[in-house]
Amino acid sequence: MLFELLTRSQALAELTWPAILSKREEFRCLRVLTTHSYLNLRRRR
Repeated sequence: MLFELLTRSQALAELTWPAILSKREEFRCLRVLTTHSYLNLRRRR
C-alpha cells in the first residue's frame, strides 16, 4: 500500500493541477481497484 501511494504521488508530482483534476475520476477508480486487490490478497492468507 505504501509503495502504491509513493508511486502515485511521484506520478502526480509531474502533472499540473488542471491535469490532475481532469483525471480525478480515473485516479478514484484506480484507488478502488487497488484497494479491492489488496483486500483480496489479505483474505487469502
